[in-house]
Amino acid sequence: MKNYKKYMRLQENEEIIKTVEGDAYNTSANPILRMIGFIVRIISICFGLRRKIHIIITNKRVVLIKFDKFLWVFDSGISVLGMTPRSIHTIGYGMVRSLLIFKTNYFILKTSSENIMLKFVGKKDALYDAVVDVNTVLEQIKSQDV
Repeated sequence: MKNYKKYMRLQENEEIIKTVEGDAYNTSANPILRMIGFIVRIISICFGLRRKIHIIITNKRVVLIKFDKFLWVFDSGISVLGMTPRSIHTIGYGMVRSLLIFKTNYFILKTSSENIMLKFVGKKDALYDAVVDVNTVLEQIKSQDV
């Protein structure tokens, strides 16, 4: 597990239970915007520009860390958002096919203020497991709060 403590402080008795990470580019359903997003992604990769999102589920909250990188490794921007499990409305997954042959799997997290759709790093079965695991952990945390 990566050292997320560099970007977030854990509260007392807080433990990291599950992490999901992936690239965040254009997530629009519009085919023209997806094509533009695909081109931007290719150019970004060539120039070492990257946007990554990490979702960290602890036994008390969900932490969303967004990284913007340049030259593949240097941070050009970081934002960290802590959310209570009750603020998360929906967790799921999606698949988008581009140019008839490219399939991309997405992990989806929706809150009242933000829809996060990140390109999942890993195989399809791992994505399904991640959705189930995150839902299970959030339900356990919510039931402890009652």
